[in-house]
Amino acid sequence: MIEKKSLAKARTQAQEISARNPGVTVWVMDKPNRKAVVVIFEWVYRERVLDGWTCYCKFLNGKMM
Repeated sequence: MIEKKSLAKARTQAQEISARNPGVTVWVMDKPNRKAVVVIFEWVYRERVLDGWTCYCKFLNGKMM
């Protein structure tokens, strides 16, 4: 399966943000027909899940969980 370009870019960006901010959880979220996004705040994560977004991966201290 081919990964979306926006998903690869968001994953790289999330890993960099997570490495610069230790102790902060960073999520990469995706929704069909939308660009992937990086989410830092837990309340934004919850609202996006309710809106139909899915969590592709999450990072903590620069490492994928």
